[in-house]
This record gives sequence, C-alpha cells and structure tokens, in this order.
Amino acid sequence: MRPGDHGSTFGGGPVVCAAALAVLDTIKRDDLIANAVRVGGALAGGIRGAGAPGVVGVRGRGLWLAIELDSPFAAAFETAARQAGFLVNAVSADAVRLAPPLVLSVAEADEFVAALPGIAGQAVIAGQAAAAGQAAVAGEARPATERSKVGA
Repeated sequence: MRPGDHGSTFGGGPVVCAAALAVLDTIKRDDLIANAVRVGGALAGGIRGAGAPGVVGVRGRGLWLAIELDSPFAAAFETAARQAGFLVNAVSADAVRLAPPLVLSVAEADEFVAALPGIAGQAVIAGQAAAAGQAAVAGEARPATERSKVGA
C-alpha cells in the first residue's frame, strides 16, 4: 500500500474491503437473498390484494418494488406514507419505489400492506385537491376575455 491509497472512495483500501467482505458474509450467513425473494413475494402479493384506491399494480423483483398508481399522485403518496411511518420514494408522477432493507420480515411487510389502503386513500384525496388547485390557478391565469368565453 502506498501513501494515499487508503483515502480514495474507489481505492478498495483494506478497511473498505474488510467492511465489504463482512457485508457479503452476513448476506450469505443470514440467507438474505432468499429472504428478499420470500418477503418480496409476500409484499407484492399483499399490495396486489390490498384493494388500495389508486393502486393499479406492482412491479419489480425481490424487495426492490414499485407501486404503480392510476394518476399522478406519487408525491402525495410519499408524504402520506412518511406520515404513517414508512419511507418510500416517488420516482415518477405515478410510481412509488419501495426499497426496504434485506432483513425486512413478513410481519413488517404485512404492516405496510395493512396501512396501504389508508395511505393511498389519503394520497388520492391530496392529489385531487392539488390538481383542482392547479386547475383553478391555471383558469385565473387566463386573460379576462378568455375566461368569460368559457363561463369562468
């Protein structure tokens, strides 16, 4: 090892390599890949069967999943989920990413599935309110002569 080799982000120094090997040993020892497949399957199935408003599907593999929404209310979904104690990521206007840790249990996945209808319902309402507010602002932004033509 030369001076400076241990400080590079991508240098693969001994401490970083030891940490990486410890992570890989834990993944193998605790069979976390099989857990991701098992719990991810249960989570995806639970999402599909939850009957949550605005949720039209789920895609992905293992625990790396996305909830597909029927309209652009992903930001409101992310906020509602956070308020309910769940971290998700609105990756597009109509999709929310789930990326839980590999140690997620079926019981923890079930907690999310049980909360999903309430989270989605709250998000749909917030999304509709935001859309209505944007439409009202857009209507006010038109010139008065244009608004009078459409009865606004």
